Amino acid sequence: MAAAHELATIAPGPIARSLTGLLAEHPASAALLRSLVEIAPREVGSACGGATTRWRGDPRAPAADPLMHSLGAVAGPRAWAARDRWLADRGGLGAIASVATAEIACKSVEAIGDARAWELRKALREIAPVAALEATFGLVDDRSWKWRERSSSGHRRS
Repeated sequence: MAAAHELATIAPGPIARSLTGLLAEHPASAALLRSLVEIAPREVGSACGGATTRWRGDPRAPAADPLMHSLGAVAGPRAWAARDRWLADRGGLGAIASVATAEIACKSVEAIGDARAWELRKALREIAPVAALEATFGLVDDRSWKWRERSSSGHRRS
């Protein structure tokens, strides 16, 4: 792992992308990913998306956009703490006004059917309707089907 730290200064993206699978379980992987998130955010997000490391959903991790992308389909208190911190860094859910920011927030609750995920989708549906609908991917409950049906007919209700 020491070699990875040395190479990270030369090739941060490839090093971040390599921290998957069994290597992601190495205790030093989380620290290395944290150090690379500002330099290679997309690659870190990619690594986190398939990783089972302790960093995924860790509220102490940098609340960067790649982390939010990696939280889709991850419920639980640690994942919500990371979402909450990311939202707080942007002034809270009610302060989100840009489509791009709303899309990132919606992606973080993709395939999550709990009340908080639905609250987020509903709050951002006017700003990013496609992203809010896409965040129902993987859900098969009655509410998700109603959202899909209403979207196809142009209605807007919870």
